[in-house]
Amino acid sequence: MNDSNYFLKGQKEIAIVHDALVVSAGSERVALNLRAIFPDAPIYTSAYLPENTYPEFENKEIHTLPFSKYIKSEKQFKSLFLIWYWGFSSLDLSDYDIVISSAN
Repeated sequence: MNDSNYFLKGQKEIAIVHDALVVSAGSERVALNLRAIFPDAPIYTSAYLPENTYPEFENKEIHTLPFSKYIKSEKQFKSLFLIWYWGFSSLDLSDYDIVISSAN
């Protein structure tokens, strides 16, 4: 089949979940590429530091977990692993037909 989006017929609701957008590295580039493939998909992440990661994330629909507004650095983010674990486990993504998870 030549249609690369054959599995998306019927306008499925898609969400992208990425562990954190706090640096400019390879896993963040993967999240950007996923967003390019699925341009309407919102991104759910634990924390987002726009000044520390790729500017292409600006103006995208990005949802962060509670407490993310207190994060100011990657080091601080990593020290709060248990909070992020709890946050991701409590995410309600039941409105989505497909959830794509990306992490470093």
